[in-house]
Formats: sequence, structure tokens, C-alpha cells
Amino acid sequence: MSQQSGSPAPKQSVWWLLLNVASFQLCWFSLLLIGDQAVPWVIAWLIGHWSLSSSARSDRYLMGVFAALGLVAESFHLHSGVLILPNHAGPVPPLWLIAFWPLFATLLNHSLRWLVAKPLLGSALAGAGGWASYYAGAQIAGGELTSSTSFIIAIEWAILFYLSATWLVPKSFQFTR
Repeated sequence: MSQQSGSPAPKQSVWWLLLNVASFQLCWFSLLLIGDQAVPWVIAWLIGHWSLSSSARSDRYLMGVFAALGLVAESFHLHSGVLILPNHAGPVPPLWLIAFWPLFATLLNHSLRWLVAKPLLGSALAGAGGWASYYAGAQIAGGELTSSTSFIIAIEWAILFYLSATWLVPKSFQFTR
């Protein structure tokens, strides 16, 4: 498989892909279980990831874009009532909630690379998986995902994945030359 920009994709070892997925899952659970206290560990993983990554510039770019998207999306979710966090007050989402977004970006060039190459399938799976992730996360973190509006999250993730696969990921290699 080759990158959209025309240069060959770096070969990735199975160990790197397993580390990518396992680290994502460990960070995901840590953020849900201990909140802001996990953020320094997640930041350490993000730095470690881009230090070890064969596509470090693209990964850093994607992490930054997804962090900004996360701030906007989670602000919308909390202020519209799609997501309810009982211990949260204020205009800005908690840092642990925003930290999920650049963490997700670490998967795009690596363990989800095969799915990025199939944007329609990836979009369908992202819609279902995004919703399931929010639902499980709300249960673990003591929050609530309102059933009447939670479909918004599925639609957001389906659209986000499709746009990431068809535009953002390929452009990230061009933007970071």
C-alpha cells in the first residue's frame, strides 16, 4: 500500500502495531478511570509515539488537528446535553475528555491504516465504534449519554472518519514535508 502523497508507506512491524493498539486501550481506560491524573501519562505516550513513529510528522499534525476537533466536539456534546458528566461544570470540557482525541489520531497511520484505505467501511465502523466507545466510556466514568441524541455521536464519527481517510490523512503527509 502507498501513501496518498505518492511516497511508499513505511513498513510497520507487527510489534509496533500491537504497541499502538495496546497503548491506545491502556490510555483510554486510564483516562476514564482516573481522569485528569492520567493526562500526563497520555502526553508521555503521545511524545513516545511520535518519537518512535515512522510517520512522526504526519502523526504530530493529526494529533494537533484532532486535539482542536476534540475541544470543539466535546464542548458541543457537553453544552447541548448529548453527554452529561455529573462532576463537570464550566465552559471548557475536562482535559481528560479532550485527551482522547489526539490519542485516537495515533491509530490512523498505524493500526487503522488498513481501514483508512477503505473509507466507506471505516466510516460505518467508526460510527458504530464511536458511539459504543462513548456509551461504554460514559458508563465507566459515571456520566450519561442521552439516548435521544446519542445518534449525533455516531454520525459525527462516521463523517469524521470518512473525511480523515479521504482528505486529512493524505494531506497530513503533504502539509508536513
